[in-house]
Amino acid sequence: MREDVDRRHNARMRLLRELLEVPGLRAVEVLAGDPAAVRVRSVSLIERLADLRLVPPAGMAVLGAQATADARSYRLDVALREMAASGVAGLVLTGAAAPDRVPATVTGVAARADVAVLRAATEPLADLVVSFTAALAGGADEQLRVVEAARAALAGLEGADSDSPVADARQIAAEVLGRPVEHNREYGAAPELVQVRVLAANEPLGVFAVATSSVADQVTARLVLTLAAATAGRLVAAHRQREDVPVRSRSAVLGELLVASGDRLSRLVSAARDVGVPIDGWHEVVRIELDGPAPDREFDELTRFGTLESARRLGLQVARAHGRTWNVGQVDGALVLVGTGRYDPGTSGRQDTAAIAGRVLERLAELVPPDVQWCGVGTPHEGSTGLLASAAEARTALAKGRVTGRAGAVTMYDVTGLGRMLVDWYASDSARDAVRTLLRPLDELDPSRAESAVETLHVYLDERGSTSRAGERLHLHRNAVSYRVRWITELLGVDLDDPDQRLALQLACRARLLR
Repeated sequence: MREDVDRRHNARMRLLRELLEVPGLRAVEVLAGDPAAVRVRSVSLIERLADLRLVPPAGMAVLGAQATADARSYRLDVALREMAASGVAGLVLTGAAAPDRVPATVTGVAARADVAVLRAATEPLADLVVSFTAALAGGADEQLRVVEAARAALAGLEGADSDSPVADARQIAAEVLGRPVEHNREYGAAPELVQVRVLAANEPLGVFAVATSSVADQVTARLVLTLAAATAGRLVAAHRQREDVPVRSRSAVLGELLVASGDRLSRLVSAARDVGVPIDGWHEVVRIELDGPAPDREFDELTRFGTLESARRLGLQVARAHGRTWNVGQVDGALVLVGTGRYDPGTSGRQDTAAIAGRVLERLAELVPPDVQWCGVGTPHEGSTGLLASAAEARTALAKGRVTGRAGAVTMYDVTGLGRMLVDWYASDSARDAVRTLLRPLDELDPSRAESAVETLHVYLDERGSTSRAGERLHLHRNAVSYRVRWITELLGVDLDDPDQRLALQLACRARLLR
């Protein structure tokens, strides 16, 4: 009985050697593996290397540009070993990033495990997937008719400048297939579903899914959904690129403005007005920082950049849906949303801003879990100096949220006490110049030593010169604290026995830590 099941199972497969003889696949090169020993049942389009785990047994994975670029050296070796363990047939490297040859380790794994590594440097992804799927299906007339109808309808969508390309592409796929096509957030678990991820410039936009009843039906559905997803992703990316130019201009100027001072601040205020940032109103700043995910998940600089870009778009989209004028910038890896109005929003306005910030965090949970989200909100201030003041308050509120463990929640700036007075003082050019002059010798050190020196001096002064208590807070021996304070004061040329110099240093350190 088992042999009969296996025989029927294998009958639905085709040798890779046979597939590569189909006209649409003759340009595909074999980099590793024996096409005469590899059997293929399905084909999947993969835009992220991590999604290789989703490829079913005997499936051929066609890697998009980003996945191909990531499949280098040891990563390709590891991916191939994992695919071999899962019974995956192989992968196709595509585009300009596809290498001419692969390492000997990859060749060895492919030969031992009957896994293939292919290269298609010039074939468009959608056409390549269509060619593979059609070759697997055996070219049935009905399947080709359905796919051609989908291609023609989707081509018309590209020329229509659609306002909702994902919804429109899903609708076309549903009409062509004659059944509902779902647009879900993630992959479902139902085995009868054919599912294809929708991506715009490597950013996930959900998954198209449709129920099927037979192997031939699955092939047709996957072809149509692949075409629909590719069209939707391409149109969304193009639409975003057109809209993103003015947003990016404002974002870049705003990011520089929030860390500027002196003459440069004056120039950037003019530049901000030129690109449409309403400098002269009342501003409230929301600062959001996203830590890396759990240690067992990859989060390199490319991933971090992509996450911040997605967070920037999502944050601005959510904020602008709730009134006022909103702009967004990035400062030191943090997302900074600036809400601006003509008048002081008052207490009710602060509550509205807190609610908007909470909704932004809810949407950002689509990108990163709440336990790595940190959010601080400043109070309303007027004009360019007010913008800087609210930004400093938001940073202080966020730092307080970290200390008190308020991950995934909004922390409002406390409008009472020394913190507010200090922020108002530090928002002035003269105060920032005084702090910069006093701490300049430390700023000339490398950034990590400068930050450590300011923190040490701040804690030592706050503890009223007690090296024991300062050591406990800094996790240092009191002798180490004494040594650090001695070389810091010598470097700054100050006398801590002078009460005026001591107070100036304490204010300077507290103000510096607001940045």
